[in-house]
Amino acid sequence: MTLKTDKIYPKNGLVSGASGGIIQVVSSTTTAASTNSTAAATWWKTGATCTITPQSASNKILIFGNVSGSVAGPQFNIGIGIYRTNTLIGLGDASSNRQRVHTTFSATDSADMMDGGSFNYLDSPATTSATTYAVGLWNPSSITRVMHLNSGVTDTDSVYYPRGTTTITLMEISG
Repeated sequence: MTLKTDKIYPKNGLVSGASGGIIQVVSSTTTAASTNSTAAATWWKTGATCTITPQSASNKILIFGNVSGSVAGPQFNIGIGIYRTNTLIGLGDASSNRQRVHTTFSATDSADMMDGGSFNYLDSPATTSATTYAVGLWNPSSITRVMHLNSGVTDTDSVYYPRGTTTITLMEISG
């Protein structure tokens, strides 16, 4: 038996004029470890992506997930960003010389260890075309640093150096 639906509503339905029914959910988990030599104070658009095709241009996309990574350091305020195609979205307000990011994590335990953070954002892409979201990492250092996704800087074959995952989940919400 196959059940297909365009919308999921609460058992008593939506109140008059309300929106917010879940139309579809897609998720992608990146398990591979990767690295990038990232210039000072710049973004690395990682290979952790997830694509959704909205059914209506008035619908919103709820984005949430987690990222695991590291930067040689220790480093503070490693920026997490959300790319919609090639544009960073959901950033903090501009303020003088401060870097705009969605959120941060800090690899302060040790220069060798993996750390991570979570993110969420409600986007209004205003399209019915396939839309790809990706995780970005910002190098907060004043020099070029090698950034790592899903592993620590030290990646020795040992139980003390785990591998992680980076996950993006997208939910289309009726507008």
